[in-house]
Amino acid sequence: MSARSAGTLPDARRPDGPGPEPVPMLSVHGLRVIYRAHSGERVPAVDDVTLHVAEGQVLTLLGPSGCGKTSTLRAIAGLEEVDGGSILIGGQCMYDPSSRVSVPTRRRPIGMVFQSYAIWPHMNVFDNVAFPLKVRQRSRRLSRREIENEVDRALELVQLPGFGHRGANELSGGQQQRLALARALVQRPKVLLLDEPLSNLDAKLRRRMRLELKEIQSRLGLTMVYVTHDQSEALAMSDTLVVMHDGRIVQQGHPEALYDLPASHFVADFLGWAAIAGGPVGAAADGDESATQDGTVVVQAASGPIRSRTGHQLAAGERVVVMAPPDRVRLAGTAPPGGNRIRGRVRAGGFLGGSREYLVDCSSYELRMVLDPDTSLDVGAEVELSVHPKDCVAVPHDGEDR
Repeated sequence: MSARSAGTLPDARRPDGPGPEPVPMLSVHGLRVIYRAHSGERVPAVDDVTLHVAEGQVLTLLGPSGCGKTSTLRAIAGLEEVDGGSILIGGQCMYDPSSRVSVPTRRRPIGMVFQSYAIWPHMNVFDNVAFPLKVRQRSRRLSRREIENEVDRALELVQLPGFGHRGANELSGGQQQRLALARALVQRPKVLLLDEPLSNLDAKLRRRMRLELKEIQSRLGLTMVYVTHDQSEALAMSDTLVVMHDGRIVQQGHPEALYDLPASHFVADFLGWAAIAGGPVGAAADGDESATQDGTVVVQAASGPIRSRTGHQLAAGERVVVMAPPDRVRLAGTAPPGGNRIRGRVRAGGFLGGSREYLVDCSSYELRMVLDPDTSLDVGAEVELSVHPKDCVAVPHDGEDR
């Protein structure tokens, strides 16, 4: 996986010319984690996962529950029994069975924020943050003054200055999240690991904390591995986005690249795209064996021919699903010319404040569309929709209904 530089200056993120690949701050090669079911069956939770994260980058593991993203994170932290592969942080080996290396969690240069925050309720804020400094193995013990300085620095970073004397159970949900982050940052880790850190917050606070977390990461140049099942969170936070399914990586790359051209029905669906049509790929006009011409295909859908982009070399007759982002679907009367036309019936709708969301039955597909708040459709109404070919992606049909 190629890495993008993530320096503090804007031009450091997109260098003008080719240069040497940065040494990864985190390297994971062929990671395998096997769970033993009650029946005795060996179930792969993580199956041959390889990741590289350059210094200062944010890599996000995105996927549904049970896809292996948290098991991967816990393996990096040393909290999960690993059955194969290797893990390096800052060029130093943390785990490699061939070399008989398995560094315990307390000696790995990491900080971790758990989904539950894992705040100790019997300690005040200061003692919660100071705890890693007192228990982590070091070449020398830190003095009380040094610990106070490090704790004050960490609390300042997360906008909790002067909170050290407060009880942990006196904090709000957002403040507890900041406390958990301060405890992870106080050690000045080489890699920060976060397991769905915002999932317990309400929607408004989650958006605010996402921006604050990104600002702290950018200001400190932190290397982060971030786990979430929220696609908006993943797209906003990441330099590199990794989509996982059934313990394996199914697609990875820059978030904009993944969103622009998802490689499969699963990835498109999980990123929020809607299936608008399906059917066999039409034959190429020149009789070529591949029906993909200049990255586009014509799909013979029940509603009529659908033109679409694709990232696959598709053969004539191969069954595909055509996907599109819900906010790119338009009512035909308001859409620019050249779009694919699809007929359907409005099944349900709702007002979301800044937009309206509708479900439309289109032949065998249920299409989700997002319109401006001034456009109101009645349930049961017949509608004609338009989606431009550049906003469509055709992916192989995987046989699953979503």
